[in-house]
Amino acid sequence: MMMQNEINSKSLVARYGIETSIPALATTGDMAQRLVQEVGDACALKVVSADIVHKVDAGGVRLSVTEGDAGTAFDEIIGACRASYPDARIDGVLVERMVAAGLE
Repeated sequence: MMMQNEINSKSLVARYGIETSIPALATTGDMAQRLVQEVGDACALKVVSADIVHKVDAGGVRLSVTEGDAGTAFDEIIGACRASYPDARIDGVLVERMVAAGLE
């Protein structure tokens, strides 16, 4: 059985013709940096974990992340979430292009 997360949900929504950002999953800081570089704009990074419902409260979200900050942001997200939820299963960090205010 496939675990549902934001990446899977957005893929499903896109299949029905609803426009959405297409996130990617980073499992290392280097991968996060590479994904932000591919996007070419500031990105949102969010922890991907079915065990962490309130991502912001757990320190699992960083906004306006640039390529140079992506590796550090990844490490900070994972560290904060592990500190808040030591037993949580963490799949990685979602990387996606920031959207204009009011479009999320």
